[in-house]
Amino acid sequence: MLSRTISLPLRYHGSMFGRAALHRLVLAAVLLAACSPQEALTPRLTSDVEPTPTPSARSQQSRGSAELTAEQGLAVLMEAWSRLSDASVDAPDPVELLRAAWDGFTSALPPGQARPPFPTFSSGDPQADMARFRAAYLGAAAQAGGGLEGQAELAYAGIRKMVASTNDCLTVFTDARQVQDQAAQQTADTRIGGVGIRIKHKPNEPILIWELLDGGSAGKAGIKPGDAIVKVDGREMAGQTLEQIATAIRGPEGSSVKLTVERADGKRTQDFTLKRVPLAEPPIQSKMLRGDVLYVRLLGFSPAVQDQLLATLRDNEAKNPKGWIFDLRTNASADYTAMTTTLSRFLKDGPFGYEQTQEGRRAAIGPIGTLLPKQRPYALLVSDSTSSAAEVFAAAVQHHRSGRVVGTKTAGCAGVGGRFQLADGSVLQFPVRRIVGPGGAQLNRSGLIPEVNVEVSRTELATGKDPQLDRALALLGAPAR
Repeated sequence: MLSRTISLPLRYHGSMFGRAALHRLVLAAVLLAACSPQEALTPRLTSDVEPTPTPSARSQQSRGSAELTAEQGLAVLMEAWSRLSDASVDAPDPVELLRAAWDGFTSALPPGQARPPFPTFSSGDPQADMARFRAAYLGAAAQAGGGLEGQAELAYAGIRKMVASTNDCLTVFTDARQVQDQAAQQTADTRIGGVGIRIKHKPNEPILIWELLDGGSAGKAGIKPGDAIVKVDGREMAGQTLEQIATAIRGPEGSSVKLTVERADGKRTQDFTLKRVPLAEPPIQSKMLRGDVLYVRLLGFSPAVQDQLLATLRDNEAKNPKGWIFDLRTNASADYTAMTTTLSRFLKDGPFGYEQTQEGRRAAIGPIGTLLPKQRPYALLVSDSTSSAAEVFAAAVQHHRSGRVVGTKTAGCAGVGGRFQLADGSVLQFPVRRIVGPGGAQLNRSGLIPEVNVEVSRTELATGKDPQLDRALALLGAPAR
């Protein structure tokens, strides 16, 4: 994460918005109108969410609820819009962002209230355009009522729609109440538990259980890979994101959650009431496979993981392995430094990729460190759950032909993110620098297509088969089963 300040003036995208006029307009006409001089909203960049957000000492924040006047809600929405328009490396169009925010805001208006159209903008007077936007927003918000909490939800609906319009996994909005809930969870005596499943979800496909975790209650109850989650505590999960589904399943340790599951044969559903238990997976797992191939699963990258990996390779060297398989299929690490130092043990030549600024300036990533003295042929396993630093790892290996990359296209979720605390305590995060592959290919939103594409079907999951692992073993000369 970053800890530097970023200037506010917005870029000109061929629309009616110029930098200076829009900057003055956002700060003066919108933000300051929402509060008294004693509680001026002062945006600031943070490297983490504070345990107790106190941007303006409003009494409602201390009650743990999101409460804003219509003016304050508009100010927060416009602050988020200003940040995204100016500082996001992918430069979303300011007008389209506003249009998306308007769609989200009007969609959240009470049933029966007319949804006003997006205000008409001229081509030469941005101040008048924004005045119309402001008047239209406040007029509709006043008619909606709903009190302070209702007004906060209207503004948040606009921000969420604006964030969704970027179609970027790194662009995330966490409202003030969610921030406080997260902080409370970190400091509370009650620990959060899970049921011991790893899930995957593609558009227009079931929410599949990909893997069972050791010690989880799901496996003990009879849930199996290839089963699909239909409901959580009676609530339909269709249309929810993976994070929303995971959040619904997690909860206080010792409490229960009911999962409605479609069995892998697709012919019946079954309810399971599962106890939430503490789960702790080791960050690295290893075993010798057929053909004397060493399999190593890396759930993330960190200095400790690098040390464990080197120890694992050293401890197994006496067995004279014919090759290594590194499983990155569920690796979503964002520790680029640890990834770079780890990869430098296997790949001498760089760069591994580049950090790229909004203006297109690039800085090379890696190599850093010392190559292992004893190298073996190796393969990487990747999937749509391989993201962030792990995608760079795989892209570098594939580009420099250091190893074989097997699996399916990666998540396409790689970049350097900035976290911005908004005036009400909400947090907006989005990429402020791109991460591109060593050949210059964009990874964010695109992902890496492995040289050896191997899918895993639901039936294969249910029967315990792993065709991706089998293919990697074959590439390293291991005999067939």
